[in-house]
Amino acid sequence: MIIRKVKFEDYSEIKSLANKFNISVYSKSNWEDIWKENPRLKNKDINWTIGWVLINDEKIVGHLGNIPTQYFFNQKKYNGSIISCWVVEPEYRLHSIRLIKEYHTQSGTDFFLATTSNIKTVKALQTFEWQKMPNKEYDNKLNIILNFKKVYNSYIKKKFKKNNLLFKIIYNFLNLILYTKINTWKKFKKNKNFKIYKKFDKEFDKFWEKIKLEKNDKFLFNRSSEWINWHLNNKIIENESLILAIKENNQIIGYAICINKYDSSVNMKKAVLIDLMLLKKNEQSAFDLILSCLNESLKTDCHLFQMVGFDYEKRKYMHKLKPFIRKNKFSPYLFKSKNLELSDFLKNKNSWYPSELDGDSIF
Repeated sequence: MIIRKVKFEDYSEIKSLANKFNISVYSKSNWEDIWKENPRLKNKDINWTIGWVLINDEKIVGHLGNIPTQYFFNQKKYNGSIISCWVVEPEYRLHSIRLIKEYHTQSGTDFFLATTSNIKTVKALQTFEWQKMPNKEYDNKLNIILNFKKVYNSYIKKKFKKNNLLFKIIYNFLNLILYTKINTWKKFKKNKNFKIYKKFDKEFDKFWEKIKLEKNDKFLFNRSSEWINWHLNNKIIENESLILAIKENNQIIGYAICINKYDSSVNMKKAVLIDLMLLKKNEQSAFDLILSCLNESLKTDCHLFQMVGFDYEKRKYMHKLKPFIRKNKFSPYLFKSKNLELSDFLKNKNSWYPSELDGDSIF
């Protein structure tokens, strides 16, 4: 049993292993672009390991991915790593700890993130002194149903694997009872117009410089156009992202990003709000952006609109729309930092502005 660094040639075996455990992996070119197009790795002087594999009899039986990321706090840049696609065949899971030990030995990182952990991953990481991200709102998903029939049928298919006459009767009853709540968002009118962008450009860089000053007490992913376009790369290519911006005096004062996610096993299509950023004096525009995202998601036949994380101010506007709240059974978002100053700062829930833009949620 050996461990070695991942090579791009390992793609087919890694994808096959991940798919066995219902972990989706991008197409080969888009998977490679996660590292080849990463802004930090364009500095040729950086020696980065893209991951590690566990091998038995020349076959890959385990994998742990290593994705570079970058955050800002108090105008200072911090380089980090996202743990991704940690998967090991059941009979070799005693050796999975060897993968995380290799991961922890890497240098040049100020912090580590894990945002898509399962229960077993959480327990394993906590053994190595990873901590739960303290903003508990990340564990409560806010959902607006755009197509109740589709959402209901998806739930029945996932829960019961069938849909008979009884379930159809229940659907009609629930549709009547929940009609007002489901359609609450349609009663509101937005006050400001928005512009749709295909990707981030220099206009957003000017906005990002203002945000860094206003929110210098938050731990924020680098939202420069270079980093955001890298992070959204596959969704932009597949036309599965939505970028809306509100402008005043020809300058961006706020934006929202949604991406589409699919669950083919239950025929579910949802739009996920992964970022919502505004200058402080324009917080009310958050409501207009959320409503605009809802309308655009409806146009693209999404069945569900979902918001994960964010701060109290942003969630306050979402709560106006009477969302359905789904609480996770556990927190999937953990962190670890070798930098003692940064580690202490991140223990405070007010230091975070968490969303699905963080980590590998959209990879």
